Amino acid sequence: MVVGESVQLSGTASANFANSTAAPNKAVTVSGFGLSGVGLGNYTLTQPTGLKADIAPSAQTIAFASLTSKVYGEAPVQLAPTATSGLPVSLTVISGSAAINAGTLTVLAAGTITVRASQQGTENYLTATPVDQSFVVTPRPVSAIGLAAGNRVYDATTQAPLSGTATLADGSILFGDDVVLSGTANGSFDSSTVGIAKPVTVSGLSLTGAKASSYELLPVLGLTAEIATRFVNVNNVLAQDKVYDGLLSVALVGQATPVGLVEGDAVTFVPKFVGMLQDPNVGGLKAVFTDYNLTGSSAPNYTLLQPDYLKASVTPKELIISGLSAVSRIFNNSAGVALSGTANLVGVVFGESVQLSGTGSASFANPTATPNKAVTVSGFGLTGAVFGNYTLRQPTGLIADVAPSTQTVTFASLTSKVYGDAPVQLTPTATSELPVSLRVISGSASINAGALTVLAAGTITVRASQEGTENYLAATPVDQSFVVTPRPVSVIGLAADNRVYDAITQAPLSGTATLADGSILFGDDVVLSGTANGAFDSSTVAVGKPVTVSGLSLTGAKASSYELLPVVGLAAGVTPKTVTIGGLTALDKAYD
Repeated sequence: MVVGESVQLSGTASANFANSTAAPNKAVTVSGFGLSGVGLGNYTLTQPTGLKADIAPSAQTIAFASLTSKVYGEAPVQLAPTATSGLPVSLTVISGSAAINAGTLTVLAAGTITVRASQQGTENYLTATPVDQSFVVTPRPVSAIGLAAGNRVYDATTQAPLSGTATLADGSILFGDDVVLSGTANGSFDSSTVGIAKPVTVSGLSLTGAKASSYELLPVLGLTAEIATRFVNVNNVLAQDKVYDGLLSVALVGQATPVGLVEGDAVTFVPKFVGMLQDPNVGGLKAVFTDYNLTGSSAPNYTLLQPDYLKASVTPKELIISGLSAVSRIFNNSAGVALSGTANLVGVVFGESVQLSGTGSASFANPTATPNKAVTVSGFGLTGAVFGNYTLRQPTGLIADVAPSTQTVTFASLTSKVYGDAPVQLTPTATSELPVSLRVISGSASINAGALTVLAAGTITVRASQEGTENYLAATPVDQSFVVTPRPVSVIGLAADNRVYDAITQAPLSGTATLADGSILFGDDVVLSGTANGAFDSSTVAVGKPVTVSGLSLTGAKASSYELLPVVGLAAGVTPKTVTIGGLTALDKAYD
Protein backbone atom coordinates (compact mmCIF):
# COMPACT_ATOMS: atom_id res chain seq x y z
CA MET A 1 0.00 0.00 0.00
CA VAL A 2 1.35 3.50 -0.92
CA VAL A 3 2.84 5.25 1.98
CA GLY A 4 0.73 7.98 3.26
CA GLU A 5 -2.49 6.85 1.85
CA SER A 6 -5.28 6.21 4.18
CA VAL A 7 -6.57 2.82 3.23
CA GLN A 8 -7.73 0.31 5.82
CA LEU A 9 -9.05 -3.21 6.01
CA SER A 10 -12.75 -3.47 6.47
CA GLY A 11 -15.24 -6.26 6.94
CA THR A 12 -15.04 -9.36 9.02
CA ALA A 13 -13.04 -12.27 7.83
CA SER A 14 -14.44 -15.73 7.73
CA ALA A 15 -12.56 -18.87 6.90
CA ASN A 16 -13.97 -22.13 5.59
CA PHE A 17 -12.70 -25.50 4.62
CA ALA A 18 -13.77 -26.80 1.28
CA ASN A 19 -15.87 -29.37 3.21
CA SER A 20 -16.63 -30.23 6.70
CA THR A 21 -14.96 -33.56 6.87
CA ALA A 22 -12.28 -34.09 9.38
CA ALA A 23 -8.82 -34.31 7.82
CA PRO A 24 -5.30 -33.04 8.65
CA ASN A 25 -3.75 -30.06 6.71
CA LYS A 26 -6.90 -28.99 5.12
CA ALA A 27 -6.75 -25.87 2.91
CA VAL A 28 -8.54 -22.93 4.36
CA THR A 29 -10.34 -20.37 2.21
CA VAL A 30 -10.66 -16.92 3.77
CA SER A 31 -13.26 -14.40 2.75
CA GLY A 32 -14.94 -11.38 4.13
CA PHE A 33 -12.13 -8.84 4.26
CA GLY A 34 -12.62 -5.51 2.37
CA LEU A 35 -10.94 -2.04 2.00
CA SER A 36 -12.02 1.34 3.18
CA GLY A 37 -10.48 4.75 3.01
CA VAL A 38 -9.85 7.65 0.58
CA GLY A 39 -7.86 5.78 -1.90
CA LEU A 40 -9.44 2.40 -1.58
CA GLY A 41 -10.37 2.45 -5.23
CA ASN A 42 -6.77 2.35 -6.10
CA TYR A 43 -6.30 -0.96 -4.49
CA THR A 44 -7.52 -4.56 -4.83
CA LEU A 45 -7.44 -6.93 -1.89
CA THR A 46 -6.38 -10.51 -2.13
CA GLN A 47 -7.93 -12.67 0.63
CA PRO A 48 -5.40 -14.69 2.67
CA THR A 49 -4.33 -17.90 0.94
CA GLY A 50 -2.17 -20.86 1.80
CA LEU A 51 -3.73 -21.24 5.07
CA LYS A 52 -4.15 -24.80 6.34
CA ALA A 53 -5.65 -26.35 9.40
CA ASP A 54 -6.51 -29.75 10.72
CA ILE A 55 -10.10 -30.92 11.41
CA ALA A 56 -9.81 -33.65 13.99
CA PRO A 57 -12.69 -36.16 14.38
CA SER A 58 -15.18 -34.84 16.89
CA ALA A 59 -16.05 -36.67 20.03
CA GLN A 60 -19.66 -37.70 20.29
CA THR A 61 -21.94 -38.88 23.07
CA ILE A 62 -25.04 -41.01 23.04
CA ALA A 63 -28.24 -39.98 24.74
CA PHE A 64 -30.18 -43.15 25.68
CA ALA A 65 -32.98 -42.49 28.03
CA SER A 66 -33.49 -44.93 30.87
CA LEU A 67 -36.12 -47.57 30.24
CA THR A 68 -39.08 -48.08 32.52
CA SER A 69 -40.03 -51.45 33.77
CA LYS A 70 -42.39 -53.39 31.61
CA VAL A 71 -44.84 -56.18 32.01
CA TYR A 72 -44.38 -59.20 29.87
CA GLY A 73 -46.78 -59.06 27.00
CA GLU A 74 -47.04 -55.31 26.76
CA ALA A 75 -46.72 -53.74 23.30
CA PRO A 76 -43.19 -53.45 21.82
CA VAL A 77 -41.26 -50.36 22.86
CA GLN A 78 -39.82 -47.95 20.30
CA LEU A 79 -36.31 -47.09 21.46
CA ALA A 80 -34.90 -43.72 20.26
CA PRO A 81 -31.33 -43.25 21.46
CA THR A 82 -29.44 -40.36 19.77
CA ALA A 83 -25.84 -39.41 19.25
CA THR A 84 -24.60 -35.89 19.53
CA SER A 85 -23.12 -36.50 16.10
CA GLY A 86 -26.55 -37.11 14.73
CA LEU A 87 -25.28 -40.35 13.45
CA PRO A 88 -27.57 -43.41 13.80
CA VAL A 89 -27.22 -45.31 17.03
CA SER A 90 -27.09 -49.07 17.06
CA LEU A 91 -29.12 -51.02 19.62
CA THR A 92 -28.14 -54.43 20.93
CA VAL A 93 -29.75 -56.64 23.60
CA ILE A 94 -26.83 -57.69 25.69
CA SER A 95 -28.75 -59.57 28.34
CA GLY A 96 -32.26 -60.80 28.85
CA SER A 97 -34.74 -62.15 26.39
CA ALA A 98 -35.79 -59.54 23.86
CA ALA A 99 -35.48 -58.70 20.19
CA ILE A 100 -34.89 -55.32 18.54
CA ASN A 101 -35.95 -54.61 15.01
CA ALA A 102 -35.67 -51.13 13.55
CA GLY A 103 -35.51 -49.69 17.02
CA THR A 104 -38.56 -51.61 18.20
CA LEU A 105 -37.86 -53.65 21.30
CA THR A 106 -40.00 -56.75 21.67
CA VAL A 107 -39.78 -58.49 25.01
CA LEU A 108 -39.58 -62.27 24.68
CA ALA A 109 -39.58 -63.24 28.33
CA ALA A 110 -39.79 -61.72 31.75
CA GLY A 111 -36.58 -60.82 33.47
CA THR A 112 -33.99 -58.06 33.47
CA ILE A 113 -33.16 -56.88 29.96
CA THR A 114 -30.10 -54.74 29.19
CA VAL A 115 -29.98 -52.86 25.87
CA ARG A 116 -26.77 -51.21 24.64
CA ALA A 117 -26.84 -48.10 22.46
CA SER A 118 -23.60 -47.56 20.51
CA GLN A 119 -22.19 -45.30 17.75
CA GLN A 120 -18.99 -46.62 16.12
CA GLY A 121 -17.91 -43.25 14.82
CA THR A 122 -16.94 -41.99 11.30
CA GLU A 123 -14.11 -40.04 9.79
CA ASN A 124 -15.63 -37.05 11.38
CA TYR A 125 -16.59 -38.55 14.76
CA LEU A 126 -14.89 -40.66 17.25
CA THR A 127 -16.61 -43.77 18.49
CA ALA A 128 -19.07 -42.88 21.19
CA THR A 129 -18.97 -44.49 24.57
CA PRO A 130 -21.77 -47.09 24.54
CA VAL A 131 -24.70 -46.48 26.84
CA ASP A 132 -26.45 -49.45 28.50
CA GLN A 133 -29.93 -49.25 29.84
CA SER A 134 -31.47 -52.02 31.87
CA PHE A 135 -35.08 -52.49 32.81
CA VAL A 136 -37.12 -55.13 34.48
CA VAL A 137 -39.79 -57.02 32.67
CA THR A 138 -42.13 -58.30 35.32
CA PRO A 139 -44.13 -61.44 34.67
CA ARG A 140 -47.46 -60.94 33.01
CA PRO A 141 -50.14 -61.09 35.66
CA VAL A 142 -52.83 -63.62 34.91
CA SER A 143 -55.96 -64.31 36.86
CA ALA A 144 -57.67 -67.56 37.67
CA ILE A 145 -61.39 -67.34 37.15
CA GLY A 146 -64.32 -69.72 37.53
CA LEU A 147 -64.08 -70.20 41.27
CA ALA A 148 -66.61 -69.27 43.91
CA ALA A 149 -66.29 -69.53 47.63
CA GLY A 150 -69.06 -71.28 49.50
CA ASN A 151 -70.46 -70.54 52.89
CA ARG A 152 -69.93 -73.11 55.57
CA VAL A 153 -70.51 -73.75 59.19
CA TYR A 154 -67.82 -73.08 61.73
CA ASP A 155 -65.49 -76.02 62.28
CA ALA A 156 -62.46 -74.35 63.95
CA THR A 157 -60.42 -74.52 60.70
CA THR A 158 -59.73 -71.85 58.07
CA GLN A 159 -60.66 -74.10 55.18
CA ALA A 160 -63.04 -72.46 52.74
CA PRO A 161 -65.06 -74.60 50.34
CA LEU A 162 -64.61 -73.68 46.69
CA SER A 163 -66.88 -74.49 43.81
CA GLY A 164 -66.45 -74.19 40.10
CA THR A 165 -63.43 -74.94 37.88
CA ALA A 166 -60.34 -72.77 38.00
CA THR A 167 -59.31 -71.56 34.54
CA LEU A 168 -57.16 -68.72 33.25
CA ALA A 169 -59.01 -65.69 32.02
CA ASP A 170 -59.35 -65.47 28.27
CA GLY A 171 -56.41 -63.62 26.70
CA SER A 172 -54.24 -64.03 29.75
CA ILE A 173 -51.67 -66.17 27.93
CA LEU A 174 -50.08 -64.74 24.84
CA PHE A 175 -50.61 -66.67 21.68
CA GLY A 176 -48.19 -69.53 21.37
CA ASP A 177 -46.86 -69.39 24.91
CA ASP A 178 -46.63 -72.76 26.63
CA VAL A 179 -48.34 -71.97 29.93
CA VAL A 180 -50.99 -73.99 31.72
CA LEU A 181 -52.80 -73.66 35.07
CA SER A 182 -51.93 -76.59 37.33
CA GLY A 183 -52.69 -77.78 40.82
CA THR A 184 -55.81 -78.00 42.96
CA ALA A 185 -57.46 -74.87 44.27
CA ASN A 186 -57.72 -74.72 48.03
CA GLY A 187 -59.65 -71.99 49.79
CA SER A 188 -58.73 -70.49 53.13
CA PHE A 189 -60.38 -67.89 55.30
CA ASP A 190 -58.18 -65.36 57.00
CA SER A 191 -59.29 -66.84 60.31
CA SER A 192 -61.42 -69.70 61.57
CA THR A 193 -63.87 -67.46 63.39
CA VAL A 194 -67.44 -66.79 62.39
CA GLY A 195 -68.02 -63.87 60.08
CA ILE A 196 -69.96 -62.55 57.13
CA ALA A 197 -68.24 -61.83 53.78
CA LYS A 198 -64.92 -63.10 55.04
CA PRO A 199 -62.13 -62.82 52.42
CA VAL A 200 -61.12 -66.16 50.97
CA THR A 201 -57.58 -66.80 49.83
CA VAL A 202 -56.96 -69.42 47.16
CA SER A 203 -53.84 -71.53 47.15
CA GLY A 204 -52.68 -74.67 45.46
CA LEU A 205 -52.72 -73.29 41.91
CA SER A 206 -49.57 -72.61 39.86
CA LEU A 207 -48.46 -71.99 36.30
CA THR A 208 -46.41 -74.59 34.49
CA GLY A 209 -44.97 -74.80 31.01
CA ALA A 210 -41.99 -73.41 29.13
CA LYS A 211 -43.13 -69.83 29.51
CA ALA A 212 -44.55 -70.12 32.98
CA SER A 213 -41.82 -67.93 34.46
CA SER A 214 -42.99 -65.03 32.32
CA TYR A 215 -46.35 -65.08 33.95
CA GLU A 216 -47.42 -64.28 37.43
CA LEU A 217 -50.50 -66.02 38.72
CA LEU A 218 -52.33 -63.33 40.62
CA PRO A 219 -54.09 -64.12 43.85
CA VAL A 220 -57.74 -64.90 43.31
CA LEU A 221 -59.41 -61.79 44.57
CA GLY A 222 -62.93 -60.88 45.41
CA LEU A 223 -63.88 -64.21 46.88
CA THR A 224 -65.77 -63.96 50.11
CA ALA A 225 -67.92 -66.34 52.01
CA GLU A 226 -69.55 -66.69 55.36
CA ILE A 227 -68.59 -68.85 58.25
CA ALA A 228 -71.87 -69.34 59.97
CA THR A 229 -72.18 -70.13 63.62
CA ARG A 230 -72.23 -73.81 64.36
CA PHE A 231 -75.48 -75.01 65.81
CA VAL A 232 -75.16 -76.97 69.00
CA ASN A 233 -78.04 -79.02 70.30
CA VAL A 234 -78.58 -80.06 73.88
CA ASN A 235 -79.48 -83.70 74.35
CA ASN A 236 -80.19 -86.04 77.23
CA VAL A 237 -82.18 -83.64 79.33
CA LEU A 238 -85.80 -83.81 80.42
CA ALA A 239 -88.06 -81.42 82.21
CA GLN A 240 -89.68 -82.85 85.29
CA ASP A 241 -93.40 -82.59 85.81
CA LYS A 242 -94.39 -80.81 88.95
CA VAL A 243 -97.29 -79.94 91.15
CA TYR A 244 -98.39 -76.33 90.90
CA ASP A 245 -96.33 -74.11 93.19
CA GLY A 246 -96.91 -70.66 91.70
CA LEU A 247 -93.38 -70.55 90.27
CA LEU A 248 -92.13 -70.57 86.70
CA SER A 249 -89.21 -72.85 87.48
CA VAL A 250 -89.13 -76.52 86.49
CA ALA A 251 -86.43 -78.99 87.46
CA LEU A 252 -84.27 -80.32 84.64
CA VAL A 253 -83.07 -83.88 84.98
CA GLY A 254 -80.59 -85.99 83.08
CA GLN A 255 -77.01 -85.37 81.98
CA ALA A 256 -77.44 -82.45 79.59
CA THR A 257 -74.96 -82.97 76.76
CA PRO A 258 -74.06 -80.52 74.00
CA VAL A 259 -73.97 -82.09 70.55
CA GLY A 260 -72.06 -80.32 67.80
CA LEU A 261 -69.02 -78.81 69.53
CA VAL A 262 -65.75 -79.18 67.66
CA GLU A 263 -63.51 -81.47 69.64
CA GLY A 264 -60.71 -79.65 71.38
CA ASP A 265 -62.19 -76.22 70.74
CA ALA A 266 -61.87 -73.57 73.43
CA VAL A 267 -65.50 -73.72 74.48
CA THR A 268 -67.22 -74.94 77.61
CA PHE A 269 -70.86 -75.94 78.01
CA VAL A 270 -72.47 -74.43 81.09
CA PRO A 271 -75.11 -76.84 82.46
CA LYS A 272 -78.36 -75.69 84.01
CA PHE A 273 -80.63 -77.50 86.37
CA VAL A 274 -83.73 -75.32 86.16
CA GLY A 275 -85.95 -74.51 83.19
CA MET A 276 -88.67 -71.91 82.99
CA LEU A 277 -92.32 -72.07 82.01
CA GLN A 278 -94.02 -69.26 80.18
CA ASP A 279 -96.55 -69.12 82.95
CA PRO A 280 -96.88 -71.03 86.21
CA ASN A 281 -100.42 -72.23 85.64
CA VAL A 282 -101.63 -75.79 85.47
CA GLY A 283 -101.41 -77.42 82.07
CA GLY A 284 -100.31 -80.55 80.27
CA LEU A 285 -97.11 -80.77 78.23
CA LYS A 286 -96.22 -77.12 78.64
CA ALA A 287 -93.16 -75.81 76.80
CA VAL A 288 -90.11 -75.44 79.01
CA PHE A 289 -87.51 -72.79 78.18
CA THR A 290 -83.84 -73.04 79.09
CA ASP A 291 -80.86 -70.70 79.11
CA TYR A 292 -77.94 -73.02 78.59
CA ASN A 293 -74.88 -71.14 77.37
CA LEU A 294 -71.35 -71.61 76.14
CA THR A 295 -68.24 -69.91 77.47
CA GLY A 296 -64.70 -69.71 76.23
CA SER A 297 -62.86 -67.85 73.52
CA SER A 298 -64.53 -69.89 70.79
CA ALA A 299 -68.03 -69.56 72.20
CA PRO A 300 -69.04 -66.76 69.77
CA ASN A 301 -68.56 -69.24 66.93
CA TYR A 302 -71.50 -71.35 68.12
CA THR A 303 -75.21 -70.90 68.31
CA LEU A 304 -76.48 -72.96 71.19
CA LEU A 305 -79.97 -74.13 70.38
CA GLN A 306 -82.02 -74.36 73.49
CA PRO A 307 -83.86 -77.68 73.49
CA ASP A 308 -87.31 -77.19 72.02
CA TYR A 309 -88.49 -80.65 72.93
CA LEU A 310 -88.73 -80.04 76.64
CA LYS A 311 -92.24 -80.37 77.98
CA ALA A 312 -93.51 -80.56 81.49
CA SER A 313 -96.93 -80.89 82.95
CA VAL A 314 -98.04 -78.83 85.88
CA THR A 315 -100.66 -80.69 87.82
CA PRO A 316 -103.02 -78.98 90.23
CA LYS A 317 -101.87 -78.67 93.78
CA GLU A 318 -104.12 -80.51 96.14
CA LEU A 319 -105.53 -78.46 98.97
CA ILE A 320 -106.92 -80.02 102.09
CA ILE A 321 -109.53 -78.90 104.56
CA SER A 322 -108.92 -78.98 108.27
CA GLY A 323 -111.03 -78.12 111.31
CA LEU A 324 -114.00 -80.41 110.71
CA SER A 325 -115.24 -83.48 112.55
CA ALA A 326 -118.18 -85.80 112.00
CA VAL A 327 -120.99 -86.10 114.57
CA SER A 328 -122.03 -89.58 115.71
CA ARG A 329 -125.75 -90.41 115.58
CA ILE A 330 -128.39 -93.12 115.70
CA PHE A 331 -129.22 -95.07 112.55
CA ASN A 332 -131.88 -93.33 110.49
CA ASN A 333 -131.59 -95.27 107.25
CA SER A 334 -129.76 -92.41 105.55
CA ALA A 335 -126.06 -92.05 104.79
CA GLY A 336 -125.94 -88.40 105.75
CA VAL A 337 -123.92 -87.23 108.71
CA ALA A 338 -123.60 -83.83 110.35
CA LEU A 339 -120.29 -81.95 110.47
CA SER A 340 -119.06 -79.77 113.27
CA GLY A 341 -116.22 -77.28 113.44
CA THR A 342 -114.95 -74.62 111.02
CA ALA A 343 -113.53 -75.58 107.62
CA ASN A 344 -110.04 -74.19 107.01
CA LEU A 345 -108.25 -74.33 103.63
CA VAL A 346 -104.67 -75.62 103.89
CA GLY A 347 -101.92 -75.52 101.23
CA VAL A 348 -102.59 -72.35 99.20
CA VAL A 349 -99.40 -70.86 97.75
CA PHE A 350 -98.39 -67.84 99.78
CA GLY A 351 -99.88 -64.63 98.45
CA GLU A 352 -102.53 -66.24 96.26
CA SER A 353 -106.20 -65.56 96.77
CA VAL A 354 -108.07 -68.85 96.85
CA GLN A 355 -111.01 -69.49 99.13
CA LEU A 356 -113.41 -72.28 99.97
CA SER A 357 -116.81 -72.17 98.32
CA GLY A 358 -119.92 -74.27 98.56
CA THR A 359 -121.42 -76.01 101.51
CA GLY A 360 -119.94 -79.24 102.74
CA SER A 361 -122.07 -82.29 103.17
CA ALA A 362 -120.96 -85.52 104.71
CA SER A 363 -122.10 -89.07 104.27
CA PHE A 364 -121.21 -92.57 105.13
CA ALA A 365 -120.59 -95.10 102.41
CA ASN A 366 -123.81 -96.76 103.55
CA PRO A 367 -126.41 -96.08 106.20
CA THR A 368 -125.68 -99.16 108.31
CA ALA A 369 -125.09 -98.83 112.00
CA THR A 370 -121.40 -99.39 112.71
CA PRO A 371 -118.90 -97.87 115.10
CA ASN A 372 -115.98 -95.84 113.70
CA LYS A 373 -117.48 -95.47 110.25
CA ALA A 374 -115.49 -93.61 107.63
CA VAL A 375 -117.14 -90.35 106.58
CA THR A 376 -116.97 -88.98 103.04
CA VAL A 377 -117.27 -85.22 102.67
CA SER A 378 -118.36 -83.47 99.51
CA GLY A 379 -119.75 -80.15 98.43
CA PHE A 380 -116.78 -77.91 99.13
CA GLY A 381 -115.30 -76.09 96.17
CA LEU A 382 -112.75 -73.43 95.41
CA THR A 383 -113.07 -69.87 94.26
CA GLY A 384 -110.59 -67.11 93.60
CA ALA A 385 -108.41 -65.71 90.83
CA VAL A 386 -106.22 -68.79 90.36
CA PHE A 387 -108.37 -71.55 91.79
CA GLY A 388 -107.90 -73.51 88.56
CA ASN A 389 -104.37 -74.32 89.67
CA TYR A 390 -105.66 -76.28 92.61
CA THR A 391 -107.72 -79.33 93.33
CA LEU A 392 -109.56 -79.68 96.55
CA ARG A 393 -109.38 -82.85 98.54
CA GLN A 394 -112.53 -83.06 100.53
CA PRO A 395 -111.85 -83.70 104.22
CA THR A 396 -110.65 -87.23 104.84
CA GLY A 397 -110.02 -89.34 107.89
CA LEU A 398 -113.27 -88.35 109.55
CA ILE A 399 -115.10 -91.09 111.44
CA ALA A 400 -118.32 -91.25 113.43
CA ASP A 401 -120.48 -93.87 115.06
CA VAL A 402 -123.93 -94.89 113.85
CA ALA A 403 -125.71 -96.65 116.73
CA PRO A 404 -128.54 -99.10 116.03
CA SER A 405 -131.98 -97.50 116.16
CA THR A 406 -134.92 -98.79 118.22
CA GLN A 407 -137.96 -100.08 116.41
CA THR A 408 -141.54 -101.08 117.21
CA VAL A 409 -143.84 -103.58 115.60
CA THR A 410 -147.38 -102.66 114.65
CA PHE A 411 -149.68 -105.71 114.44
CA ALA A 412 -153.39 -105.04 114.14
CA SER A 413 -155.85 -107.14 116.18
CA LEU A 414 -157.33 -110.08 114.36
CA THR A 415 -161.09 -110.68 114.03
CA SER A 416 -162.70 -113.99 114.72
CA LYS A 417 -162.89 -116.42 111.85
CA VAL A 418 -164.94 -119.45 110.90
CA TYR A 419 -163.03 -122.56 110.16
CA GLY A 420 -162.72 -122.86 106.45
CA ASP A 421 -162.74 -119.14 105.75
CA ALA A 422 -160.16 -118.00 103.17
CA PRO A 423 -156.61 -117.51 104.48
CA VAL A 424 -156.00 -114.14 106.08
CA GLN A 425 -153.12 -111.93 104.85
CA LEU A 426 -151.35 -110.60 107.89
CA THR A 427 -149.48 -107.32 107.42
CA PRO A 428 -147.60 -106.42 110.53
CA THR A 429 -145.06 -103.65 110.07
CA ALA A 430 -142.00 -102.40 111.86
CA THR A 431 -141.03 -98.79 112.17
CA SER A 432 -137.69 -99.90 110.69
CA GLU A 433 -139.57 -101.11 107.62
CA LEU A 434 -137.75 -104.38 108.02
CA PRO A 435 -139.73 -107.55 107.35
CA VAL A 436 -141.69 -108.78 110.35
CA SER A 437 -141.67 -112.46 111.22
CA LEU A 438 -144.97 -114.18 112.02
CA ARG A 439 -145.24 -117.27 114.15
CA VAL A 440 -148.26 -119.20 115.49
CA ILE A 441 -147.57 -119.67 119.15
CA SER A 442 -150.86 -121.37 120.03
CA GLY A 443 -153.78 -122.87 118.15
CA SER A 444 -153.76 -124.72 114.90
CA ALA A 445 -152.77 -122.58 111.96
CA SER A 446 -149.95 -122.12 109.49
CA ILE A 447 -148.40 -118.96 108.04
CA ASN A 448 -146.77 -118.77 104.60
CA ALA A 449 -145.58 -115.48 103.19
CA GLY A 450 -147.83 -113.65 105.60
CA ALA A 451 -150.92 -115.65 104.70
CA LEU A 452 -152.51 -117.24 107.78
CA THR A 453 -154.31 -120.50 107.06
CA VAL A 454 -156.47 -121.87 109.90
CA LEU A 455 -155.99 -125.59 110.37
CA ALA A 456 -158.58 -126.15 113.08
CA ALA A 457 -161.16 -124.29 115.05
CA GLY A 458 -160.11 -122.86 118.37
CA THR A 459 -158.25 -119.88 119.74
CA ILE A 460 -155.15 -119.00 117.68
CA THR A 461 -152.39 -116.70 118.89
CA VAL A 462 -149.94 -115.22 116.34
CA ARG A 463 -146.71 -113.44 117.32
CA ALA A 464 -145.22 -110.67 115.15
CA SER A 465 -141.53 -110.08 115.83
CA GLN A 466 -138.56 -108.25 114.33
CA GLU A 467 -135.27 -109.61 115.60
CA GLY A 468 -133.31 -106.53 114.63
CA THR A 469 -130.26 -106.09 112.37
CA GLU A 470 -126.99 -104.28 112.61
CA ASN A 471 -129.04 -101.11 112.13
CA TYR A 472 -131.97 -101.82 114.47
CA LEU A 473 -132.37 -103.24 117.90
CA ALA A 474 -134.81 -106.16 118.28
CA ALA A 475 -138.40 -104.95 118.55
CA THR A 476 -140.70 -106.04 121.37
CA PRO A 477 -142.86 -108.85 119.94
CA VAL A 478 -146.62 -108.24 119.55
CA ASP A 479 -149.10 -111.12 120.01
CA GLN A 480 -152.61 -111.11 118.59
CA SER A 481 -155.23 -113.81 119.36
CA PHE A 482 -158.50 -114.57 117.65
CA VAL A 483 -161.21 -117.26 117.84
CA VAL A 484 -161.89 -119.64 115.01
CA THR A 485 -165.41 -121.01 115.34
CA PRO A 486 -166.32 -124.41 113.88
CA ARG A 487 -167.47 -124.50 110.33
CA PRO A 488 -171.26 -124.89 110.18
CA VAL A 489 -172.44 -127.77 108.04
CA SER A 490 -176.00 -128.69 107.08
CA VAL A 491 -177.71 -132.02 106.80
CA ILE A 492 -179.79 -132.54 103.72
CA GLY A 493 -181.79 -135.42 102.31
CA LEU A 494 -184.42 -135.68 105.07
CA ALA A 495 -188.09 -134.95 104.85
CA ALA A 496 -190.66 -134.92 107.62
CA ASP A 497 -193.86 -136.90 107.13
CA ASN A 498 -197.34 -136.15 108.39
CA ARG A 499 -198.83 -138.50 110.94
CA VAL A 500 -201.90 -138.98 113.00
CA TYR A 501 -201.96 -137.60 116.42
CA ASP A 502 -200.84 -140.16 118.96
CA ALA A 503 -200.12 -137.90 121.92
CA ILE A 504 -196.32 -138.02 121.40
CA THR A 505 -193.92 -135.62 119.67
CA GLN A 506 -192.20 -138.10 117.42
CA ALA A 507 -192.14 -137.05 113.82
CA PRO A 508 -191.60 -139.62 111.12
CA LEU A 509 -188.62 -138.85 108.77
CA SER A 510 -188.00 -140.11 105.32
CA GLY A 511 -184.92 -139.90 103.08
CA THR A 512 -181.25 -140.31 103.89
CA ALA A 513 -179.39 -137.76 105.93
CA THR A 514 -176.21 -136.52 104.20
CA LEU A 515 -173.98 -133.49 104.52
CA ALA A 516 -174.50 -130.77 101.97
CA ASP A 517 -171.99 -130.76 99.10
CA GLY A 518 -168.92 -128.66 99.91
CA SER A 519 -169.63 -128.55 103.56
CA ILE A 520 -166.48 -130.47 104.46
CA LEU A 521 -163.20 -129.01 103.28
CA PHE A 522 -161.21 -131.18 100.97
CA GLY A 523 -159.19 -133.67 102.89
CA ASP A 524 -160.81 -133.19 106.28
CA ASP A 525 -161.67 -136.38 108.09
CA VAL A 526 -165.32 -135.67 109.01
CA VAL A 527 -168.34 -137.94 108.57
CA LEU A 528 -172.04 -137.72 109.49
CA SER A 529 -172.90 -140.38 112.05
CA GLY A 530 -175.96 -141.48 113.98
CA THR A 531 -179.64 -141.98 113.19
CA ALA A 532 -181.87 -139.08 112.42
CA ASN A 533 -184.86 -138.80 114.70
CA GLY A 534 -187.65 -136.31 114.10
CA ALA A 535 -189.67 -134.60 116.76
CA PHE A 536 -192.47 -132.10 116.73
CA ASP A 537 -192.31 -129.32 119.17
CA SER A 538 -195.54 -130.64 120.64
CA SER A 539 -197.72 -133.56 120.20
CA THR A 540 -200.81 -131.58 119.31
CA VAL A 541 -202.50 -131.63 116.01
CA ALA A 542 -201.46 -128.96 113.62
CA VAL A 543 -200.59 -128.41 110.03
CA GLY A 544 -196.98 -127.52 109.07
CA LYS A 545 -195.62 -128.18 112.48
CA PRO A 546 -191.81 -127.66 112.69
CA VAL A 547 -189.88 -130.81 112.97
CA THR A 548 -186.61 -130.98 114.84
CA VAL A 549 -184.05 -133.61 113.92
CA SER A 550 -181.77 -135.19 116.45
CA GLY A 551 -179.60 -138.27 116.69
CA LEU A 552 -177.06 -137.07 114.10
CA SER A 553 -173.45 -136.03 114.89
CA LEU A 554 -170.10 -135.43 113.24
CA THR A 555 -167.26 -137.78 113.85
CA GLY A 556 -163.68 -137.99 112.56
CA ALA A 557 -160.29 -136.32 113.22
CA LYS A 558 -161.51 -132.90 112.19
CA ALA A 559 -165.05 -133.20 113.53
CA SER A 560 -164.37 -130.62 116.22
CA SER A 561 -163.75 -128.00 113.58
CA TYR A 562 -167.20 -128.37 112.26
CA GLU A 563 -170.60 -127.52 113.77
CA LEU A 564 -173.54 -129.65 112.65
CA LEU A 565 -176.35 -127.20 112.14
CA PRO A 566 -179.91 -128.12 113.12
CA VAL A 567 -181.90 -129.44 110.29
CA VAL A 568 -184.28 -126.62 109.54
CA GLY A 569 -187.16 -126.19 107.25
CA LEU A 570 -188.74 -129.55 108.01
CA ALA A 571 -192.42 -129.43 108.81
CA ALA A 572 -195.19 -131.92 108.81
CA GLY A 573 -198.73 -132.16 110.03
CA VAL A 574 -200.19 -133.99 112.98
CA THR A 575 -203.62 -134.82 111.87
CA PRO A 576 -206.35 -135.48 114.32
CA LYS A 577 -206.85 -138.95 115.31
CA THR A 578 -210.24 -140.13 114.21
CA VAL A 579 -212.39 -141.02 117.13
CA THR A 580 -215.73 -142.64 116.41
CA ILE A 581 -218.61 -141.55 118.63
CA GLY A 582 -221.37 -143.77 118.45
CA GLY A 583 -224.98 -142.98 119.21
CA LEU A 584 -224.93 -139.38 118.10
CA THR A 585 -226.72 -137.62 115.30
CA ALA A 586 -225.78 -134.24 114.05
CA LEU A 587 -228.43 -131.58 113.90
CA ASP A 588 -228.73 -129.34 110.97
CA LYS A 589 -228.86 -125.56 111.60
CA ALA A 590 -229.29 -122.33 109.87
CA TYR A 591 -226.29 -120.20 109.00
CA ASP A 592 -225.24 -118.22 111.96
